[in-house]
Amino acid sequence: MKRLFVAVNMSSQVNAELARVSRDDFGGEINWVKPENLHITLKFLGPTATEKLPRIIEAIATAGALLPLQIGAKGAGVFPDKHYTKVLWIGINEPSGKLSAMARSLDEGLAGLDVPRALHEYSPHLTIGRVRHGNPGARFLAAYSQSDFGKSLVSELVLYESETLPTGPRYTALFVHKTP
Repeated sequence: MKRLFVAVNMSSQVNAELARVSRDDFGGEINWVKPENLHITLKFLGPTATEKLPRIIEAIATAGALLPLQIGAKGAGVFPDKHYTKVLWIGINEPSGKLSAMARSLDEGLAGLDVPRALHEYSPHLTIGRVRHGNPGARFLAAYSQSDFGKSLVSELVLYESETLPTGPRYTALFVHKTP
């Protein structure tokens, strides 16, 4: 079994801007996502048997037909709220609706593989940090809720394997669907 998810990545320029956020002083309250691990999840599959990979790749290729698309990283938010923050995120601006359409396509394409369907409407965001202790939500929002981190042309849809290591997560690309 492999722990899998499908995602798109921002450009290296946008990731460099986002890495600047992780250098901000929050007193060690936050576990920042490493710049090389930044991604926008379209579908989390969870533990998945390797024999399902051909059907998963087929579903990714179908969803990937909507590429390329232009997305922006703008604004910031927190989950669940600024009074009790666990996750810090950066907003994703994608007016064409293609990210949401790809998420729906993946949900439909993976339905017969015992992959749970999405319970909520897809809301694209990029997780940038998880709170270790304290409650930095209000400070994070004050610092970044109006920030513009740039735009990216997205031309790949990636199937990742996620491994939890003592040093943090490691994501390995198992399949990359690129636009022709």
